[in-house]
Amino acid sequence: MIKKFSDIKMSGLSLVLPSREISIYDELQYYGNSEKKAERAHKMAGFWKRRVADGDVTAADLGVAAAEKLISSMSLDRSRIEAMLFVVQQPDYGGPCTSYSVHHRLGLSKDCYVTDIVQGCVGWCFGLLSAFQMIASGAYDSVLLVNGDTPAKHLDPSDRINAPLFGDAGVATLVERCEGSPEVVFNLDTFSDGFEALITPGAGARLSFDVRKRSDLDELTATFDTANGRKACMAESYMDGPAVFEFSTQKAPAGIRYLMSHVGKGVDDYDMLFLHQANKQIIQTVGSNAGFPAEKVPYSGFENFGNNTMCSIPSTLLHEKGDLLRSGGSLRALFCAFGNGLVSCAIDMPICGMKFVETSVYERPEGFKTTGEWRTYWREKFINT
Repeated sequence: MIKKFSDIKMSGLSLVLPSREISIYDELQYYGNSEKKAERAHKMAGFWKRRVADGDVTAADLGVAAAEKLISSMSLDRSRIEAMLFVVQQPDYGGPCTSYSVHHRLGLSKDCYVTDIVQGCVGWCFGLLSAFQMIASGAYDSVLLVNGDTPAKHLDPSDRINAPLFGDAGVATLVERCEGSPEVVFNLDTFSDGFEALITPGAGARLSFDVRKRSDLDELTATFDTANGRKACMAESYMDGPAVFEFSTQKAPAGIRYLMSHVGKGVDDYDMLFLHQANKQIIQTVGSNAGFPAEKVPYSGFENFGNNTMCSIPSTLLHEKGDLLRSGGSLRALFCAFGNGLVSCAIDMPICGMKFVETSVYERPEGFKTTGEWRTYWREKFINT
């Protein structure tokens, strides 16, 4: 699905990372206490460093912090932000939308349109498409896009299949109407026949686990052995590795090539291809299959921050080109994210004349409640109602 937009631009971007950084050299016990083996893993698989949020910090906390940085750095009038989209796959509550809490914490106007978008790794690109469509409709002139995800914080460090891969982050993006801005083109492909390939089956209503029943809770959290030798439970994510790899390395490059053919551009017309930072092998394979040389397809985001899912493309963009863009430079950029759904979204979007906020480390705001304090708060609410 090709969608073209004129006179709309991404005008601001901020990234917030957790302060806790874990290096593979901090986990030498999983590499036989050998720095040489850890270095080999770094070179071969791309594992190096990842950022992991504290247990009390949620995706919304990181997203709000990124939005506050963007609002203050751009001196935005909060009352003039007309819409706010919060893209999340680990909401604070089962209902209502976490975006209402984000809206309240940011002090946005009562006239501001607010909603959650439930997406995974494609969430930043998907959220951009939604924001561009809202402005193109004529109903809005500015949309604040907030992304946050914390896939890493609950992973067992001894799970060497998943733990070295994932990181946590929050991103905020401002999209505005801007006369004369370059055309931006999206290509969104949805392959819903593969929706079971990457899924968290026990988190919703389909399996009907009632956590008030001890038997249901035991079944939800009971571990069992998998064919690859690890422990799993129904409450965690399931992934059909071969299916996801085939989708990522075949469908995503095809979507990139189709977008380039539609806009009449080739590899030489782009400075960089920024891909979702799934892992080093997938990044290199997708880039190669799309026809791009390795030097135009960075995986430094994965190396330095881990796969922080929907935040990985902004993380890589700012890590690779943040200094250039903050100094007023421009970039001929192509983006592509792919993930659960299964869905792929490629974007042809020249980058120029926008505010890139210095990447910052998350700090707990005044009045921050721990998980235990929130449990007490809600218990007392129930009791006193």
